[in-house]
Amino acid sequence: YSSEDYIKCGALLACGIVNSGVRNECDPALALLSDYVLHQSNNMRIGSIVGLGLAYAGSNREDVIELLLPVLSDSSSTLEVIGQTALALGMVAIASCHGEVTSTILQTMMDKSETELKDTHSRFLALGLALTYLGKQEEASPAIEALKVVGDPLG
Repeated sequence: YSSEDYIKCGALLACGIVNSGVRNECDPALALLSDYVLHQSNNMRIGSIVGLGLAYAGSNREDVIELLLPVLSDSSSTLEVIGQTALALGMVAIASCHGEVTSTILQTMMDKSETELKDTHSRFLALGLALTYLGKQEEASPAIEALKVVGDPLG
């Protein structure tokens, strides 16, 4: 038990790594990490969000997706938290063309200013979106059209 956020954040991330690919009816990763998704500390949020992304990568679990989606529209989320959330959503919903994930990431991209889109962390929005269409290029046409509305450099 430590009082330092970086140690706690690392522990949350480690929990996700250890539970990666583990399927258990108790869902220890979800139980431990879900409490920190909307934590007041950005480091704690990022640790739990990336941990959930790693623990449930490829699972397309609706409960995990529904837990992460509100972070994208949360007013207290920094661009770093939003970017890591998009990446985690992309990992969870990889190659699924998940409508709610893609539309929420696209909407988040459209809501950002040109200055925000030039930030390094905004690239994770594009990566998260791309992961949902991995290997499904023919189904990505609507998303590609929607991206034309987004300003440079992501549009």
